Amino acid sequence: MTAAGGTLRCLALSLGLALLGACGGASDPPPTLDGTWNATAQPIGSATSMTLKEQNSQLVGVGSYRIEAGGSGALAVAGVHSGAAVTLAIAYDNGSQATYAALLTDASHMTGALSFQGAGTSSVEFARQ
Repeated sequence: MTAAGGTLRCLALSLGLALLGACGGASDPPPTLDGTWNATAQPIGSATSMTLKEQNSQLVGVGSYRIEAGGSGALAVAGVHSGAAVTLAIAYDNGSQATYAALLTDASHMTGALSFQGAGTSSVEFARQ
């Protein structure tokens, strides 16, 4: 075997391993977003949780919220999951409405912008429990 042949064989093996690694792995998004998702890094006394069910990329769910030095209650969720993108419409029992536009960062985390009608937008991460 010549040195050029050995180098070509090593190059082909390296390319094959790189392509195999690109086929997927532990960081791929899950097939569905089914499960309970909790907001992370909220102020002390605040919490948001939602349980989602996905069918054919459509999301529905219910959950609860608690606001620091404020009220608490129920929420309803409807939305769409497409690839790594997640878009949710959230209706709170106090009449507030919000949208959440996020990207899955791994199988158990999504990060995005939570926007309330008539109010501001904040960055929120949800983690699957």
